[in-house]
Amino acid sequence: MEQLQTKRLILREWRHADAPRLIEIAGQEHIEHWLSDWREFDKHAEGWIEWVRSHYIVNNPMEEFISWAVTLGDTELLIGQIGVGSFDALGGQECEIFYFMEAGHCCKGYMAEAVTAVAAHVFGAYGYDHVIATVQPDNLPSCRVVEKCGFHYLKTIEYRAGGNPTALPFRYYRLNRPQQAEEPDRNDERAEEMESFFNERADTYDAHMLDDLKLAEFYEAVADCFPAQAGTPALLDLGCGTGLELERLFQRCPGLRVTGVDLSPGMLKKLREKYPDHEVTTLQGSYFDLEYGEGRYDNALSTYSLHHFSEERKLQLFRKLHKAIKPGGRFVEGDYTVPTPALQEEFRARARQLLGGESADSGFYHCDTPFTAETEMTLLRKAGFVNVCLVRHWESTSLIVAERPDGN
Repeated sequence: MEQLQTKRLILREWRHADAPRLIEIAGQEHIEHWLSDWREFDKHAEGWIEWVRSHYIVNNPMEEFISWAVTLGDTELLIGQIGVGSFDALGGQECEIFYFMEAGHCCKGYMAEAVTAVAAHVFGAYGYDHVIATVQPDNLPSCRVVEKCGFHYLKTIEYRAGGNPTALPFRYYRLNRPQQAEEPDRNDERAEEMESFFNERADTYDAHMLDDLKLAEFYEAVADCFPAQAGTPALLDLGCGTGLELERLFQRCPGLRVTGVDLSPGMLKKLREKYPDHEVTTLQGSYFDLEYGEGRYDNALSTYSLHHFSEERKLQLFRKLHKAIKPGGRFVEGDYTVPTPALQEEFRARARQLLGGESADSGFYHCDTPFTAETEMTLLRKAGFVNVCLVRHWESTSLIVAERPDGN
C-alpha cells in the first residue's frame, strides 16, 4: 500500500506495535459516541491490525477496505485513522472515506489534510469519478471537515452503520473527481462564489439548519436575547437568508418591522414567501456596501453569516451598525467560532490558500474564516459597543450580545 505524505502528516501502513496507542485513541469518549463498533476495541486490537494488513495485498477499496495510520510527520506520533471502502446502502457501489482522530489533535486541520490526501490518492490510483462521506447530522466537527475538503452535501439518508441495531440518519456528501484544466481555477468548488452557493441551497436550507444541524435551540436562544417590545420596532438583519431567525421574533413581536440584507436573491425570495403577513423589506447585495443611516433601527441581528470575513472588514461593518442602531439598542450575533487563536490563524491561512494567496476580502466566496468569541467581542468593543458579552456557547457556535450606549 502506498504511503501518503502531507505538509504535516504521514499516512502509513498499520504496524502491530501501534496496538497500545490505537486502543488509547479508540477508547476516547467522542469516538465511542460516534463509532459504536469501536467500543471495547482493546479486546480485538491485535486481530484488527492483522486483518487490515491482509487487505494491503488486495489493494482495492471496492473489495476490501484500506486503512492508513495517521501520524505526525515530525514526531511519528499516531493520532488517528483514515480509510476507504465500499458503500452500498443506496443500491450501487461507491467509495467511502471514513476517519477518526484523537481529541488532543482535533480542530487543528489535521483531519482535513488527511482527507484531502486520501481523496487525491483514490482519484489517481483507482480512477473513481467520485468519493463519498457520510456523517451523522449532529456531528458538526466532522461535517466541517468534509465541507472544508470540498465535499458537497446532497441529502440526508438513513442506514444501519457502526454496529447500530437500527437505521440512523446520515448526511450524504460527495466529492467529484477534479476536472483537468490548463490552469487551476482559483474559484473552485472549495471556494465557491457566495451568491451561487446559497442560491443553489435556498430550497433545502431550512431543513439543513433545523433537521440536520438541529439548531432550533440556537434560534430560540437568539430570540431570547431581545427585550420584549410593543408597537412596531425596527430590526436590521444582516445575512438574513430565509429568515429562520425571524420566526420566533415575529411570535413575540407581531409588529416587528424587518430590513433583511442578503447576497442571494434565492434566499430572499424564500424569506418573502415565508412571511407574507409581516412587514419585511429585503435588500439584495453586500451588507458592507450599503448605508444604514443613523439611529434608524431599534436592534440589529446577524446569524451564521459573518464568519467569512476579515477583522478589518468586520470592524468597518460594526462601526456602521453602531451608528445605525438607536442608543440603548442591541446587536445580537450568533456565529461559527473556534476555541483558540491558533485555530483562527489556521483558518485564515487555509482561506488564503484556497483564494490563491489573497485574503478573505478579495471577493465574496464561501470560505470559512471563523474567529474566537473573544476576537469577535474585541472588535465590537472597538466599534463602540458596550456591555459586550457571550451569552451562550455551543461546541462551535457563540451567541454574543452588544449594546449601543445611551446618549451615544
